[in-house]
Amino acid sequence: MTDHAEEVARRLPALMQEGNAQVVASLARQLRDVELAQDCTQDAWLKAFETWPRQGIPDNPLAWILRVAHRSARDALRHRQVVLAAQPRLQPQTQPQSAPAFAEDDQLALLFACCHPSLNPVAQVGMALRSLCGLSTDEIARAFVEAPTATKRRLSRASAKIRDCGIPIAVPGPDKFNQRLDAVLASIYLTFNEGYVATESKTYMRPRLCQRAIELAQRLWGLLPAEPEVGGLLALMTLHHARRDGRIDAQGEPVALEDQDRSLWHRQEIEVGQTLLAQALGQGQPGAYQVQAAIAALHAQAPDAEHTDWPQIAALYGVLLRHIHTPVVELNAAVALGMSAGPQVGLEWLARLKRQGDAVPYLVDAARADLLRRAGQLPQAQAATLEALRTADNPFTRHFLHKKLSELVLPGERRRRKRLPELEQVDILGTGAWEPIDALFPRPKGRGRPPRPARELLQGIAWVLLNGAPWRAFPRALGPWRTAYHRYRVWERDGRLLRAFEILAPHSTHAATTLALLRGLQADSFREPLGR
Repeated sequence: MTDHAEEVARRLPALMQEGNAQVVASLARQLRDVELAQDCTQDAWLKAFETWPRQGIPDNPLAWILRVAHRSARDALRHRQVVLAAQPRLQPQTQPQSAPAFAEDDQLALLFACCHPSLNPVAQVGMALRSLCGLSTDEIARAFVEAPTATKRRLSRASAKIRDCGIPIAVPGPDKFNQRLDAVLASIYLTFNEGYVATESKTYMRPRLCQRAIELAQRLWGLLPAEPEVGGLLALMTLHHARRDGRIDAQGEPVALEDQDRSLWHRQEIEVGQTLLAQALGQGQPGAYQVQAAIAALHAQAPDAEHTDWPQIAALYGVLLRHIHTPVVELNAAVALGMSAGPQVGLEWLARLKRQGDAVPYLVDAARADLLRRAGQLPQAQAATLEALRTADNPFTRHFLHKKLSELVLPGERRRRKRLPELEQVDILGTGAWEPIDALFPRPKGRGRPPRPARELLQGIAWVLLNGAPWRAFPRALGPWRTAYHRYRVWERDGRLLRAFEILAPHSTHAATTLALLRGLQADSFREPLGR
């Protein structure tokens, strides 16, 4: 690798994550065609992959990307004009400007275009996710719980409508703000949430995405200082983002709110959030974002977990339910009531939520486990944690729940292995697919003790995943747990683990379930019901 290639490999992913939305928004403003802007920007990044390792990263990389995307768009429009010469449909304004440049409110302008009232509400969300978050069509499809082809058609129709109906990619006048404000605020908060707990990322958080959402809200607050909900949303995101350094440990895994080191919180940002909240509430029009910001402020100003003002938080959740009565808000309210009035009261509410089946199952079970632990009902807390593990999809969430499970030790219990439910003593992965598995994991020949057959380790790996068990509980009869964990990590990295369970899935229900756990097929994302 050359020096340039090493620098490109190190910096380019961050540049794409940070600058893609800015380039798409700027180009879309010039083209009046969101889909074409996205395609040309993608072409420009591919050019960067080819060119920068040889020539080095330019002084202003985003300007370079914008120029290349601009040239690609110009070529595409020329081709379109030739093809459609007999029936011209391109307006003069569709031609890109001769000197592409970034404008301060490009992303805000694109957001208002995505939230135009003539677009389907689901399409508005999808367009915002793709344009501002940079999520792929497959990722958005998982969020909508639909086929990627359906999502692609929906987004293409929305992009075509913006282009063909002449929807301006610009910040509208004051008389049209109210038509789109709710959708714009929801999209900004959705962008922030994707950064706060990333659904498709190797890291638990994407701080740059959170910062981008905050910057959009700041510009919107500057345009609409008389809209208290804009200030409320900005305060809410600022207060949450101020805790970013305390929310993960040295290994990058999530830390519960009560366990966070509060000295790592950014106190200056908390003060800014509290000031913004006071300004918004001072206008006398309380709304959902302001109430949520008030809850976040109470958490932020508590010196430690024991001094959290849970009665006031529970009361605020009662107010929030009058604004937005969703299963997630109701789940938060139940937890807050349990912390305020006693675990049993919260558990009764959570039991009703579980029976209704509207809330995300593993969030309800995780909340139940926490209140059961506080009530001293450790066996029931263990069972609830195991239920949460069986349906949780986010790997960081699963690691967090594993840690919580390992902490739920009964009096006199020395090993977790004895408390874990055992699967039937049969070949849980079926018997009709071992030949291709043996070919996938050949045993090395030579002197010395040969390693344990892969089929036995796969049995144990499936047992651990299906039980939501810590690795120390790996069945002793199948070998040392450290060896199993090492093999698990190696096979996970090189893709053989997923391939093995793809082979086994048609032959065993247990294997199919294990494959689903490995793939994270559950559609709902983790949204921190306990206010982590």
